[in-house]
Amino acid sequence: MISNTGDFKQILDRAARDVVFRISLVRESFYWFIYFYFPEYLNFEMANFQKEIVNILEDDKIKNFILAAFRGSGKSTIVSMAYVLWSMMGRQKKRFIVLVSNTFKQSEIILYNIKDALEKNELLKADLGPFQEFSDEWKNFSLIFKNYDTKIYATSVNESIRGIRYKNIRPQLIICDDVETLETIRSNEGKDKLLTWFDRDIVPLGDEGTRIIVLGTILATGALLSTLSERVENGSLSGVFRRYPIVNDNKDILWSSRWPSLESIESFRK
Repeated sequence: MISNTGDFKQILDRAARDVVFRISLVRESFYWFIYFYFPEYLNFEMANFQKEIVNILEDDKIKNFILAAFRGSGKSTIVSMAYVLWSMMGRQKKRFIVLVSNTFKQSEIILYNIKDALEKNELLKADLGPFQEFSDEWKNFSLIFKNYDTKIYATSVNESIRGIRYKNIRPQLIICDDVETLETIRSNEGKDKLLTWFDRDIVPLGDEGTRIIVLGTILATGALLSTLSERVENGSLSGVFRRYPIVNDNKDILWSSRWPSLESIESFRK
């Protein structure tokens, strides 16, 4: 991440006129990938907690990432859209990516957003594409890119995905995005069912190098996100847990460039 304003401007100016430098930069840095190809998501200045999320995702040494953040934080956009693309096109070079949501409809929306970005983002296509022309499987729930030899597969909690592979490759990146609902955490049985699904279906999908990211909002004690955070904190799960409330314990607004006051947050909530 760039901390010096002069360095930032120097890099920006060079990347604007030097395509080779820009491509090398965005392949190495997830932050710059977002900056150049998805500026519409930077209508508000990126908050420190969002920069921390980007840094964690860039860090190859972090195997599992449990992310709890408030609604409207941009977590799904950063992780389930932008990071998915960078993990394929950037230096991490993931070749089999699995996206899991609570329902097929949610999975379909996530995949549509990825497809839409690839088809309409002219600078991204010019620098790192083409995409659609090199794909032979633009279906509702999977995308295959011949030029990156990568498959993105979207599924839901209720779909059986045990043993899935792309060619001879097990999933290298698994993202569980908002797989919990108020219905699943209503009873202990619902909580236990989702935990069992995660332990028996999701964890064994990959191998020792697979990265698993679980993101959402903590809805209840004993639910999936809450339990995984406890596992990270007690050392039984290797990885990083981060929790970002819209206002922290010190009464600081985490995304102050978007919501400068408590009144603006209340307006957003309503």
